[in-house]
Amino acid sequence: MTNTDLGDAIRRKRTAAGLTQTELAKLAGTQRGVLARWEAGEGIATAALILSCFEFCGTVVTLKGPPQPENIALSPKPSADKV
Repeated sequence: MTNTDLGDAIRRKRTAAGLTQTELAKLAGTQRGVLARWEAGEGIATAALILSCFEFCGTVVTLKGPPQPENIALSPKPSADKV
């Protein structure tokens, strides 16, 4: 997964969750402009902020190696009744 792929994934998950950039940025503890750059595949986000963004969008992130974009796998978060 490249930075562009990761940015696309964040945008898709955010919109599917019904969140605006401003809302997700606030939840993740960053600024809307920073989130917009990540979604455009620009800049570098910390692993913690990437995880926060996906968590707030209901997605589980699995690292398959060092925390680099190509080692990230995404899957839906299990619903509460399946846990």
